Amino acid sequence: MPGVGIRLRRAANEPDSPWLLPVSLKGHGSFTFALDIDRDRTIVSDRTIRLLAIDPDHLPGTLKIQDRIEFPLLRLDRITVGPATLSDFEVIVWGAPRLTKDIGDELDRAGDILLTIGQLPKSAIESVVECRGVLGLDFLTQFIAVTDFMSGSLSLQTRRYLLHA
Repeated sequence: MPGVGIRLRRAANEPDSPWLLPVSLKGHGSFTFALDIDRDRTIVSDRTIRLLAIDPDHLPGTLKIQDRIEFPLLRLDRITVGPATLSDFEVIVWGAPRLTKDIGDELDRAGDILLTIGQLPKSAIESVVECRGVLGLDFLTQFIAVTDFMSGSLSLQTRRYLLHA
């Protein structure tokens, strides 16, 4: 079965701007995601998760970073890029992290404000385009993925159609 091409586009007319593509979550969307082949995990903004009527503050699973910051984990029943769909796919909900008490206390003592994705000032990618997430290798490696950066296309093919020698 040949792969079906998905059109990629640049966030801006600059060579360093990220490649963008449409992604559907739980049958909703499409949402604009950045393609990042250097990122192991797919992330979705907490603002996008809230649009799906899910409260990220009440998700049971978390990903702990440096033993002090946790980001919620969400298992989506479906994530779709072009014709490629995965079921029961876990994403990191990126936005307001859950902080350990010691970090919260440090911020309070210093009078610091923790700025998160979706708050001002906007991140570089959000200032260019309304980006709702980042598609990582955990999605792409489930398929035979061919990216043609010259033509701006991504082709995904299921692995079950491979002939083994």
